[in-house]
Amino acid sequence: MLRELDWLHELNPARIVQLHIVVYSESDVLEDSHGAVMQTELLELLRAVLDYADVQAVILERDDPGANLPELQSELGRLREVCGVA
Repeated sequence: MLRELDWLHELNPARIVQLHIVVYSESDVLEDSHGAVMQTELLELLRAVLDYADVQAVILERDDPGANLPELQSELGRLREVCGVA
């Protein structure tokens, strides 16, 4: 696993039961962006957490009223694939 994820193994996996996926925008700092397209790095982090803990729920947080439905469906499909859900 990537050294950047060493912190993950300091957490008690029994306490990780729900994940909220929130995309980010990058300028001088990382900021939540509930309207942007999901980054590949988030899927990689999700996979690492799923491998480590018995996660019961994954929530994609998107609240852009102008969101593109096919784009959202694509993101949900990517999440389902990583989570192993048909």
